[in-house]
Amino acid sequence: MQYFWIFLVVFAQLLNAVVVVVDKYLVTKKIPHSTVYAFFIGIMSAVVIVLIPTGQIVIPSTRILILSLLSGFTYIQAIVYLYKALRRHHDAADVIPVAGATTAISTFIFSFFILREILPTWFLFASILLIVGTLLTSHFSFKPKVFFFIIASGVCLGLSSVFVKMVLTDTTFINGFFWSRIGNTFGALVLFFWPNNFRLIDESLRQSSSRTKLVLVFNKILAGVAAVLILYTIKLSSASLVNALVGLQYVFLVLFGFFLGKKFSDYVYSPKHSYEVFHKIVSVAFIVSGFVLLFI
Repeated sequence: MQYFWIFLVVFAQLLNAVVVVVDKYLVTKKIPHSTVYAFFIGIMSAVVIVLIPTGQIVIPSTRILILSLLSGFTYIQAIVYLYKALRRHHDAADVIPVAGATTAISTFIFSFFILREILPTWFLFASILLIVGTLLTSHFSFKPKVFFFIIASGVCLGLSSVFVKMVLTDTTFINGFFWSRIGNTFGALVLFFWPNNFRLIDESLRQSSSRTKLVLVFNKILAGVAAVLILYTIKLSSASLVNALVGLQYVFLVLFGFFLGKKFSDYVYSPKHSYEVFHKIVSVAFIVSGFVLLFI
């Protein structure tokens, strides 16, 4: 049971890989406005109100409330920047690794200065291998604006993870999960009250087909399951280490590319040349090595 949390992260990253592919489809074909898509994702977090009757939700302290709001605002901004990058760049498997590695690095930095967290030596080496492998997965063929969006997304998500870790440390998992999701909802509402965003959101609600809305809801259910698993593992272990394991998501994306690339070439990357295959193998080898090191 000592490493049970790692298996939870693996399953969560498999779900996240599926979510990324569907997100790429939605933001390029069905909901082209990144802010609108981020609003829908954030507002769906309000579903946690179903937890109120369980009796496990308590009025938060001022500290927990502020941290929850900060985690929500930074999370929504991270999503906005990420989908701006995905919409402008053709390959999700090129964008996501750099965003993930930036998230992991920024989480290390913020955890050290805010949480005073220092990882054991073997965890640190494992995390370095995971981050390097994640970076190598990308081809870095970005325009400057896209690169800025990717870095901004990673930094915001890293900061959000640290705020969530602080919330989960100060209270029970269920209560911390509830208030962190409420923070996401308020973060989304801030977008809604921006005049131009209000118009875009209203247009999207009226013009989107029932099928698009159904796909969005189903995809966010998958993302929600993954989020619960990741938040639980953050409570059990280190936010830095959990975010370093995001590289596993790209292993799954690479596998999707090999097996589904021809059918879904607009949404997953499929290697076309031998050097591209070698590039993917090397990056996956780094990620797997870091993953194995966690068990030594």
